[in-house]
Amino acid sequence: MNKINTFEAADVVGGTAQDCVYNYEFILLGGTSSCRLVASCTDKKGNLTQSFADVDTAACLAGNPN
Repeated sequence: MNKINTFEAADVVGGTAQDCVYNYEFILLGGTSSCRLVASCTDKKGNLTQSFADVDTAACLAGNPN
């Protein structure tokens, strides 16, 4: 039997895949509203991370990608 380290075990036990939801949102920054793509991802331990990307205003007006 081979010993494995914690990082190798994380890949075996439950995997490392994240569940992500993407939304277009208007965000107010310094008095100016801008359209952002917001990615909200939850890992297998329930930890939430969010990332933001600038997108064209038309994307927020059109609706969400989900």
